[in-house]
Amino acid sequence: MKKIIFSLILYLALENAFSQKNKKENQISFSDSIERYLPTYQYQKPIFKGKPETYEVLRNLENTNLPDSALNFKYDITNDLNKILDYRPEDVTVKLEKPGFRVQVYAGKDRDEAQRIRGMCLNMKFDDQAYLHYDRPNYRVKVGDFLTREDARELYRQLKKRFPEAIIVPDIVTVIKKATPDELIMLRRKEAEEKFKKGQK
Repeated sequence: MKKIIFSLILYLALENAFSQKNKKENQISFSDSIERYLPTYQYQKPIFKGKPETYEVLRNLENTNLPDSALNFKYDITNDLNKILDYRPEDVTVKLEKPGFRVQVYAGKDRDEAQRIRGMCLNMKFDDQAYLHYDRPNYRVKVGDFLTREDARELYRQLKKRFPEAIIVPDIVTVIKKATPDELIMLRRKEAEEKFKKGQK
């Protein structure tokens, strides 16, 4: 009886081992690695065939014939860096002609009257300039240079008391002001173009 049980146990063990082996053989293994598909290259370290150069280290720089600029090293760049960081665009006043508004105090055919009214405006000691224009057939006297209509309103109120026919009219005005960085670039470009044209003549 013991032999039968032992034989049965041995049989089951062998059958189990055989079935495990078959399972392992039937299993398909997957891997994300593409290493085996990558091309391989044989790298050979280059061999230097020339003569090695030797450099003499100068310990006593005072005895050399180098210029002062090569001997006086500045290892601290703080001063130069501060100059760059603290740089401010130069203040340049420019005279520009732009679309704007003026206060017209006279429009008529009488030139003498136009000149008289212009003189009156100048004598009123406004900070604004008075202009005399001839638009055929009329002479026109205009005062001020303003970029917006709102800016012209205060002068308009003052002139309206003396000249009832005063009105605010659009015009090409002359503005004198501090140049913006963009206007400064345009000014420099214009100066360079004029200098270039003079050089070609």
